[in-house]
Amino acid sequence: MKDLNSPGLWWIPPNEQRVGGTLKFSNQEGIRLSLLGSFKEMTDLGGLRNYPVIVGLTSDGNLVTLYDCVQAGFRQTSSGFRSEEYLANVAYIGAHFTDAGQARFDTAHVRYSYLSEWIGISGFKWKNLPDDEEGSSLHGITYSRPKEIEATIGNEKVAIRFSSHFGSDWLSRVTFGQSAWFTVDASEDLSLEDWNRRFIFPLQNLLTLATDSPNAIAELFVFSKQKTFTLTDGELARRPIQVICRTFYQNRQPDEAVLSPHMLFTFEDVANDFGTIIDRWLKVASELDSVCNLFFTVQYTPSMYLEHQFLSVVQAVESYHRRRNRKGIFPEEEHRTLVKTILTHTAKEHRNWLDNKLRYSNEPTLRDRLKELVELTHDVSLPLNSAATPSRKAFIQTVVDTRNFLTHYDSSLKNKAADGFELYRLTQVLSFLLQGCFLLELGLPSERCAELIRRTPRWQRTTDEAMWLPKQRKV
Repeated sequence: MKDLNSPGLWWIPPNEQRVGGTLKFSNQEGIRLSLLGSFKEMTDLGGLRNYPVIVGLTSDGNLVTLYDCVQAGFRQTSSGFRSEEYLANVAYIGAHFTDAGQARFDTAHVRYSYLSEWIGISGFKWKNLPDDEEGSSLHGITYSRPKEIEATIGNEKVAIRFSSHFGSDWLSRVTFGQSAWFTVDASEDLSLEDWNRRFIFPLQNLLTLATDSPNAIAELFVFSKQKTFTLTDGELARRPIQVICRTFYQNRQPDEAVLSPHMLFTFEDVANDFGTIIDRWLKVASELDSVCNLFFTVQYTPSMYLEHQFLSVVQAVESYHRRRNRKGIFPEEEHRTLVKTILTHTAKEHRNWLDNKLRYSNEPTLRDRLKELVELTHDVSLPLNSAATPSRKAFIQTVVDTRNFLTHYDSSLKNKAADGFELYRLTQVLSFLLQGCFLLELGLPSERCAELIRRTPRWQRTTDEAMWLPKQRKV
């Protein structure tokens, strides 16, 4: 989201006493309101105050609502002049809400970093014009807005729409651009928290998976039936309300494009199944929320220590298997009988302790989970594993030893655990494994999943680099 610096007048509803101040936002600092004055009376010398809502009117005419406002400090000079600062969690630009319950919306438009590149559809066309009288070659550009791409999911609609923008200094430069947006029409009014959970974050993760690059939320607008304005023809239209808030990932190089050959899959790859892909992914985001949180946190945090990346991805692998495979080592009734038999033959004073230890004894081990998932995605994982290790068994053993060493710090595993480049490579392989699982969740055939992953430069680079690993293990 873009930085903000807006002077204006601010007040606490229903109090109409207005105080001048400046609203600033950056993803690093968050939302900060600096007042040239105070909401308090001069005789009020109490401590810091928090307000659920602060509303304002900026100098360029925008209505603003700040939510969850915490006073960060205040000053009072000897002459009696006060100034205050507040931090807010969310800013709505374009409307006033007097309490948190009013901020509910049934439509959202969101633009992500690489949505346009992923779609790969342009309304621009280059046109050669006849030469002028002096023989100079002329060129023209025409633009026709591409058609909306829709997907109906139950009573809700997810679409990709396009907007255009024009700029010029009327002397030496003219700019004309196109942006792609995800637009969602929900079946009910939702809070911003629900919007994030159900649509905004899942679609961000889907694009991050598809482009194989972390996507940021570039812009977000929401719409409410209660916030409208009148058009020149007398028709009522809903007012766009811009949402400003800190996001867990912000583009570090926002002008750098991602080329389609570097993506896991493009819109063109799934265009015929767009509605199915969106429907399936939103279900994945709900059913596998812990898996997505672990996996995509690594994608959005490139500065994370390599050991933490590895542990997060391994935990995501474990969580995925647990959520999708509920089977235990033994049938449930058989395991229950086995535990009961063991406890019956245990001294009374030890039964509670042993019962707690045996509670999860029917869970498959990490080794068992890896075996099944490697088999499920063998078209992706097997050629990569065998490039640097003697067997699939050796790869799994190295992952297990490394996880156990980093988690439990068993000194006997130190020489068996991966480190340095080998640890990086293991993390990459596990990442490919999860990507394969996600693609299978979207309904793609196993062979197609392998084809998509193996054509990416990251997969090819990792397989090439694996040949230079210094360490070969025997199992």
